[in-house]
Amino acid sequence: MEKFILKYFILIRTLIAIAIGVVISIFLIYLISKDPAFSLRSFFLGPLLSRSRLANVIETASPIIFCGVAISVAFQAKQFNIGAEGALYLGAAVGTAFAVSTQFPAFIHIPLVLLVAGLTGALWGFIPGILKAKWKASELVSSLMLNYVAYYLGLYLINYHFRDKNAGHLVSHRLPKSAWFSQFIPDTRIHWG
Repeated sequence: MEKFILKYFILIRTLIAIAIGVVISIFLIYLISKDPAFSLRSFFLGPLLSRSRLANVIETASPIIFCGVAISVAFQAKQFNIGAEGALYLGAAVGTAFAVSTQFPAFIHIPLVLLVAGLTGALWGFIPGILKAKWKASELVSSLMLNYVAYYLGLYLINYHFRDKNAGHLVSHRLPKSAWFSQFIPDTRIHWG
């Protein structure tokens, strides 16, 4: 029995945390909502009621899942770098800038954009390691702080160098068709990238 508990402790602990979160969410919905039954139905079933809503959930969750996978690699090496969000954001901004400013055939353009974005994120992820090796700085704290630097650096790049001034809001210039991924699910924004 003890081996079973030890073996599945992390899974059980995670399931308990999720259950507590769901119970607290339900409690808060009952406290705040004028129609708790409708709110709970919308909360749990809303994303599943239409194809576009489910696509929005997948579209929003995908970067978070990839960041979680990236962080799990560092955690397995007993390194607590939590800078995946900053690396993702800065890699996306630099990859977008590269895609907008270059022209190649699609079979070359997409891999090059991915390579540039990935290398940017990887180089950004090395900074906390260098800080730890040279000055014994905590990689946890430095990677967390660098997330904000990456966020604002990405905003700066897009806002001042690659902004589409004809758009009514902050967006980059449109990517050339050669840098577009093909759609994974038709009529959604979910693509192979």
